[in-house]
Amino acid sequence: MTQSTDRLESLLRTGLYVPHGLARCVMSREDEQHIKNVILAARRYEYLRTRDLDTIGKGGVFAGLTPENMVINLEDLDERIDAEIIEKSGKTS
Repeated sequence: MTQSTDRLESLLRTGLYVPHGLARCVMSREDEQHIKNVILAARRYEYLRTRDLDTIGKGGVFAGLTPENMVINLEDLDERIDAEIIEKSGKTS
């Protein structure tokens, strides 16, 4: 997994985290669960993001564009998702 999610998992095991280099704080159960959910979402996205472009022919989970019927991954997937989020939120960056 990525370095940032590995670090989060390590901090969860100790039950402590250091926000922006400040003094250590004990996490609440809600904070811990939130971090676990973020780690899970990051793992799922990383899996989807790194799928081979020929996954559609082999079978399996993949991300694609419709109506183009095209599999996308990596930076192309990131850019499309970011664009959709911006469009849905009505914000421009």
